[in-house]
Amino acid sequence: MAAKQNATFRVDFSQIPKKPSRAEAIKFLINVLKLETDKLEKVQVLNMAPIISVEMKDPIHARQFVEAHDGKHGILCDGTEFNVPIKMEDNTQVVKILDVSANISNAEIKEILAAYGKPEEVLNTYWEAPSPFAGIKDGNRSTNMKIEKPIPSFLTIKGEIIKILYRGQKATCQYCDQPVHYGVTCTQNRKNTYNTYNKTSVNNRLFAEVAQQGTKNQNTKIGPTTYKPHTSEAPEKSSVYNNNQNPSTSRNNSTETLSMTRVDYNKIDDLDKTVTGKRLVMDDIISSDTDTTDHERQINRTRKARKSSN
Repeated sequence: MAAKQNATFRVDFSQIPKKPSRAEAIKFLINVLKLETDKLEKVQVLNMAPIISVEMKDPIHARQFVEAHDGKHGILCDGTEFNVPIKMEDNTQVVKILDVSANISNAEIKEILAAYGKPEEVLNTYWEAPSPFAGIKDGNRSTNMKIEKPIPSFLTIKGEIIKILYRGQKATCQYCDQPVHYGVTCTQNRKNTYNTYNKTSVNNRLFAEVAQQGTKNQNTKIGPTTYKPHTSEAPEKSSVYNNNQNPSTSRNNSTETLSMTRVDYNKIDDLDKTVTGKRLVMDDIISSDTDTTDHERQINRTRKARKSSN
């Protein structure tokens, strides 16, 4: 009995302001829907409602017919076309499950779909003629299901993402399950991508610049990365002054030689706390007896000298 019920669908003319005559309704079935009489078990024109109930011999053919024609045809009335819904009599819908691997069984799919309604048996689908693979499984599945709450476009089963399709479905994003945002990158996906990216990459580049500028005769290791000494040609600098010396500049053969501040390389990892954009705050790693004004003046002169040498 249940099998016969699932093989019955309804052609609903109730959305048309003027009920079509019996002849017009039959013409719609034959000429528009192209029903094949050899596949039919019963055709009943209801008198109390503008509906035709059609029962097919095979339940699978019935739901395939509904899937192929529901929402795709209409009837003109006073110059306006009105849609003719075609639904299974028990209000079930064909749900297609795509991109499914052989590792996922039909029983596992049914169990997942049960959270959204009442699925019937999940079946394998096959290539159809005129394909050269006609009669061979195509790897997809389908079921007839009474949907009680919307099913997302993508579900995860055993770690695999599968695609769900059914008529009237509101497409959702693969990453956030919200209504699909065409032409806009999903913010959740963008967030996940950012979280998996090496967040220290910007700091590492800045650290590399400091290491190259500050090291003259030694390598500097920051985390897992070792930075080699700066190799670009630059004006010769005076040796690092000690704590008893005052920072000063001297002129020798018309060449200005700038004194440098001492860098404590053991504290270079503390830079990640003082990086703001591309400006490096070096107060925590600089040991010098200079006041702020003299120190900044020397740094600016050093940068200008290096820039001119490049």
